[in-house]
Formats: sequence, structure tokens, C-alpha cells
Amino acid sequence: MRWNTSDMPREKKEFFIFLAVTYGLTFLMAIPMAVLFQMGKDIALFPTAQMLYPAAGLMLAKLLCEREDSLCPKTFFAGFLILTGLAVLWCFSGFFLPEEISLGGSQILMIGGSIVVGILYLGEGKEKQRAYGLKSQNWGRSVGILLLFVALTYGGSAVFSLITVGPAGLEGFLSPDTFRVFLSLPLSFVLSFSCFLGEEYGWRCYFQPLLQRKFGLIKGVFLFGVLWEFWHLPLVFCYYSPMTESMSLVQQLLSRYAINVLMAVFMAYAYGKTHNVWLPVLIHFTNNTLVGAGETDGGTITWAMLGLLVLIKMVSYLPLLRSKVFRAERETPMEVETP
Repeated sequence: MRWNTSDMPREKKEFFIFLAVTYGLTFLMAIPMAVLFQMGKDIALFPTAQMLYPAAGLMLAKLLCEREDSLCPKTFFAGFLILTGLAVLWCFSGFFLPEEISLGGSQILMIGGSIVVGILYLGEGKEKQRAYGLKSQNWGRSVGILLLFVALTYGGSAVFSLITVGPAGLEGFLSPDTFRVFLSLPLSFVLSFSCFLGEEYGWRCYFQPLLQRKFGLIKGVFLFGVLWEFWHLPLVFCYYSPMTESMSLVQQLLSRYAINVLMAVFMAYAYGKTHNVWLPVLIHFTNNTLVGAGETDGGTITWAMLGLLVLIKMVSYLPLLRSKVFRAERETPMEVETP
């Protein structure tokens, strides 16, 4: 992605456009989401649509501020913005359509949208992809880091179940259902990748590096983690918390903040080691897909259990802060090849 640090007015304009879409639209959409929730309607499309906002904010900023750049992947950006707009509009279908039609339409929209967006992405060519931080690269190292994440996540969940439930808690990790989840990952990713690209392109390619440049490589990541979870708050209150009967709202808020800040460390490490935006996309997808895979229902979550979960994440991710990714100062918020 091209950056002109001497052109501060443009940089600030891009930043405010990004914030307006990413955070402004998120909290505006919290109003109809809360109304539909109080009406007892299914609001599953709202989290999906919200995942598109960070990339949409960055893409809109680039289209408005860098439209003269011949390397700007305008067709791909425009297609992604159209998908985002359609997702936002379809969120309101719950007010007018039967629930089964609203939910079915949302699935068709996101699956079809991912396919179309994927075709538009491939059609832009490697030069445009590289210029705007979208090029697929460094897959040898990327695969190793992805496998490390799976091992840490799945292994951590197994340890948590073993301590809190006992040996019986490990049975689910070897069940046929768990293996089916793993086997379904490739197809599931193809049909839903636009949502995860929607977050990671905005977060990892723009906002996180921007904060690291201003506040330092480590402080910037922790600040990003706090702001990342803040962005989730409307979903926590209206969607995640009502679905989670095993813990209180306070427990969920504190544990989510701690875990997402730690998760930001791993994501920053992954992107810093590879400069491949598709690695964080895959990590995010894998994390969301594997949440709960193999775990046995342990009943009510206690504060001690939450403390153990956070401790496992700390042991898994914090040692990465000693890597060169968090010690080598960078001149730009992104280290990608430029033409």
C-alpha cells in the first residue's frame, strides 16, 4: 500500500473516513440491532455485516483519496463496498420479512458475495494487489504460523477442559464431530472469507500499524487490542451475552477484553512475520470456527475458570513479544513491497 507521510491532510482524511465507517456505522447499526433484539427477532446478520466495516472503511478512504492512482484496485474495492452496503440494508429485512426468509437471504447474500468478491480480487492482478497490501505471499512461513496458532488454540482448550472437567473433558477433542469441523474448513472458508478479510484488511493493514507507528510496536498493539474489543461492544450486549448463559455480562466483558488484547499480540506477530494479510484472515477464520470445538459443557463459568483461561492465553501469546517483530523499528506502518 502506498503511503505519503508528507501529505498529512490526505492521511488525516483517510483516517477519519476509516473511523466513520468502522466505528460510526457499527454504533449506528447497534440501534436497529437492539430494537430487533427486543422484538425477539434473530439478529445473526448484524455480526456478519459488522465484520465487513473495517475493510469497507479503508477501501472507501482509498477510493476517495487515491482515485488518481492507477494501481488502486478500484473494481475490487467497489465490489466489496457494494457487498457491505447490501449487507447493511438486508439487516433491516428483519423488520419486514418472515425470519426464515430474512435469514435465508442473508446466507445467500454472504455466500454469493464472497464468490463475487473473490473473482474481483483475482481479476485485479498481482501488481495492484501488492500496491495495496492485498498480495498473497510468504506462504511457507505463513503455514507454519497458522499451524502454530491451531496448536496453541486447540492445545490450550484441551488443557482448560482437562483441568476444569477432568479426563472426560478430552473426549470431545477426538470425536468424529470435531474431525468433521476440521474437514469442512476449506469449503467453509471459500464461502465466507469476505467477512474475515473485512476485519483483517482494515485492522492489520491499516489501524494496527498506524497505532504502532504512533505509540510503539508493543504499546500500539495493546492499545489496538483495547480498541478492537471496544468495537465489539454492541455485539456483546445484544448478541454474544444473551447467547451465553454460562457467565455473567461482567465476566464476559472482562474476559473478552483480556483475551482479545492477547489475541491481538498473536495477530500482530503473524502479520509482522509475513506481511501477508491472508494469514490473519485465515487465523481469524480458524479461531472463530474452532471456538468450542471439542469442548465439553462444563456448566457455569466461575471467575477461577476465567482466570485459568486468560492465564493459558498469556502463556501462549505473550512470549511472542520477545520476537524481532516487536523489537525492530519500522519506517512505515506496513512493510509490503511497493512498485
